[in-house]
Amino acid sequence: TGDDDANKGESAFSEEGDAVDDQGSLLPETARDHLIAREFSHHLPGMARLNNGSYGSCPRTVLEVQASWSQRWLEQPDKFYFGPLEEGLLVARTEIARLIHAPVEEVVVLENVTAAASMIALDVMWAFAEGRFKQGDSILMLNCAYGAVKKAFKAYATRAGANIFEVTVPFPVSSSEQILQTFEETLVREKHNNPTQQIRLAVFDHIVSMPTMILPISKLVKLCHSYGVEQIFIDGAHGIGNLNLDMQEIGADYYMSNVHKWMFAPSTAAFLHCQPQHLSRLHHPIVSHNYGSGLAAECAWMGTRDYSAVLSIPAAIQFVKTFAKDIEAYSIYNHKQVVAMAKMLASAWGTHLGTPPELCAAMAMVGLPPSINIHSQVDALHMRRRLRQEFKLEVYVYYAGTLNLETGAVTVCDIQLGSQSDIVAYVRISHQIYNRPEEYHALRDAILSIAQEGMLLH
Repeated sequence: TGDDDANKGESAFSEEGDAVDDQGSLLPETARDHLIAREFSHHLPGMARLNNGSYGSCPRTVLEVQASWSQRWLEQPDKFYFGPLEEGLLVARTEIARLIHAPVEEVVVLENVTAAASMIALDVMWAFAEGRFKQGDSILMLNCAYGAVKKAFKAYATRAGANIFEVTVPFPVSSSEQILQTFEETLVREKHNNPTQQIRLAVFDHIVSMPTMILPISKLVKLCHSYGVEQIFIDGAHGIGNLNLDMQEIGADYYMSNVHKWMFAPSTAAFLHCQPQHLSRLHHPIVSHNYGSGLAAECAWMGTRDYSAVLSIPAAIQFVKTFAKDIEAYSIYNHKQVVAMAKMLASAWGTHLGTPPELCAAMAMVGLPPSINIHSQVDALHMRRRLRQEFKLEVYVYYAGTLNLETGAVTVCDIQLGSQSDIVAYVRISHQIYNRPEEYHALRDAILSIAQEGMLLH
């Protein structure tokens, strides 16, 4: 959730969570193995998928439900449009609203969070055009905000006259307090440098994608409000399925999340929660027949397209409840597994985690040994490709720093490290219910083998 690294979710996402008997909340191990073998048999055999965070994975049961929705459309589109489509979308919205503790009237379902980000960016653009905002008013964003979200605001808001300034999130990070301090220092500096400008909007992640970490969201919302920030927009792309979400506790104006990343919906399915005072201003970026009929109606029809993914959201939620009694038990399971595997890898490689365990959700950053010789994002991409092609391991490789060749100093997210501290590359591992310990052991051994090559070259 929002507060104290997730309020209710904090105890679930702490090392003390190991004392929780969450195994009793899951299917028995034999039944679990049978379920996973059946539901994910469409995965490429022999490939270790340690990157669920990028795309998610839809189980066979939910794909079958999606196919049935598509078939119903094909059978008689006219009848489907006048009734089943509207009814099915309302059920999906109702299920999401129940999970995030919000009135269904404040929730819309749509294709992905990129569309939701464009909605808010368009509203900012019109705020400048209509005189609600004045030229030079500011928008706060993270340096590590998701690229598509950054570009949405660049495409609409900056062209309309917004000044975007960034908070540089520290990485590696030691605590939530360090993140909060960094945010406050940036807000103080912005207020000092631009005293006449209004900070109209703050845009930040609930779970940062890269480098991944949980942000203390409710505290950040309160901090921004205390400095006069007018509206808060949370990119919770990884939120649902990882954290207990309560829209009232979080207190943001807008919150979006992808249901296809961690909640097993087909690609693409997402939701946007919007506080009621803003609903009448927002519009889907694709204008179609329902323009002006309310946001839910606009999102329900953007022209002829396949709506089966969002219609399958209830089936995806039910799948989680098949694996575990509730979303919390499922998220605790993934969190505990990813932390255990991350610690194992860091120990084997002689490195460290990029964030403490309580700031990990179902993803974790693990430092790579320096002898692996990654000195640029190009090197990182090459390594990712090599792990995929040579070792059958799909994992995100992240380059976190720049090396000054003259001084030997390394800069990681604007933090100067001494030349001896040269861990500037990390892997982001994910854990989903289909992952097995031996896949992480294979990653461990592959990196050790590549690191040995690097040592021999020197």
